[in-house]
Amino acid sequence: MTVPQRLDYGSEIKAGEGSPTPAGIYPLEDMVLKCEVCGARFLFSAGEQRYYLKHGFKHIPKRCPRCRKKRWEWHEVVCELCGVETKVPFKPTGVRPVYCYECYKKLKAEGQIA
Repeated sequence: MTVPQRLDYGSEIKAGEGSPTPAGIYPLEDMVLKCEVCGARFLFSAGEQRYYLKHGFKHIPKRCPRCRKKRWEWHEVVCELCGVETKVPFKPTGVRPVYCYECYKKLKAEGQIA
């Protein structure tokens, strides 16, 4: 089975394979995908596909759940402005200052950062 790159009902179902529901939506089937990061096989269930479609996500996931979670690891840092400990969703390199949410909002409102 070829895995489609997008969740488009028409492109997933060939003529004669299944019929639309009364609402005109084709039934979705579980898919086994391969993670592009770690190579593990993972299930992209029909329920997950419905969730993706409901929320407007068009592309099939390329990462397994574990790699997706790793992508958004939080890192503890100290705010450059007020000194409070906070967490950020990226690994600071030390090249640029890192701010807590409140200081970031303040600086952005003042036009000091983009």
